[in-house]
Amino acid sequence: MASSNNTMRPTVFVKKDLLVEKVIFNKCLLDVLGRPDKVAYTIDKDGNIILQNICDKDHHERTDVDHHERTGVDHHERTGVLIRHPPSCPLHEMSIAEVNSIPTDRSISVGVTVYLTSSNGYTLLTRRSKHLSLFPGLWVLPGGHVEKDETMLEAALRELHEETGIFLSTEEYQAKELFLFESCYPSFKELGLPKRRHVILIYHIATKLTLSSLQQRVKLQEEETDSCVWLHDSVVRHVANGNDKMVDDSNISEQLNILKSNITYTTFKPSILFNRVTDVSTYGDEEERLSTSTYMAFNIYSDKTEAAAVS
Repeated sequence: MASSNNTMRPTVFVKKDLLVEKVIFNKCLLDVLGRPDKVAYTIDKDGNIILQNICDKDHHERTDVDHHERTGVDHHERTGVLIRHPPSCPLHEMSIAEVNSIPTDRSISVGVTVYLTSSNGYTLLTRRSKHLSLFPGLWVLPGGHVEKDETMLEAALRELHEETGIFLSTEEYQAKELFLFESCYPSFKELGLPKRRHVILIYHIATKLTLSSLQQRVKLQEEETDSCVWLHDSVVRHVANGNDKMVDDSNISEQLNILKSNITYTTFKPSILFNRVTDVSTYGDEEERLSTSTYMAFNIYSDKTEAAAVS
């Protein structure tokens, strides 16, 4: 994960009726947008992401040139991107008094993660190093912050390379937005006022390489990522559907690959995939589990692949 001065990093804006406003740190983004299922987004010249409820879009009234002259934004808009946040979003559940007590001099960071798949149906999952102060041992998709002078896709590919060692040339993959995710830390209002907030774009990067070819490129960034696994699509579907009885040591052995870094070797337990944080009583930074955004990614990816198979 690249380091940078936070003041220089891109942040989040919302567009309503041709007005573009920065999202205040203490406001739930989905509430500000009107709780849409999908949004359109643009990226301005400073790398900020500008979100718009697709029901409010004025795309019938403007041309690309007119749009650039009005806003200074190159018109590379994406329409119909799913947007989600955790069921426990603290900002959505807090009282007005609690919300007003949250400092507003901070910015929401912009991030990316990579849902990487091989040509023979495997998904890459990584584990955050055990020594990290925030979410140690959490199983996540590789990713990180977006820097000022890079596109969202450039950031996604950079983070993938930095954290896992996997470098992909342009002819080796196809990339498509999977969904946007709004995150807040701490994850529950009972744990205190929000300290960090992110809007994360999850890319599905479908490679033309087999699992064996990708695995040969892996060199984990030990400071942040100490292990990784490759899950077959059938396992991902079982996790998405909550079929924990269908995934155990006997039927996952040929669908799972565990890689050894220089500092850690993990014996992966399939039950980790089904650990869920449903309320504050089940929350713990020390627990090995699947992150909420990764679980949502499994669900959305499974739905899309099943729909594609039917069509």
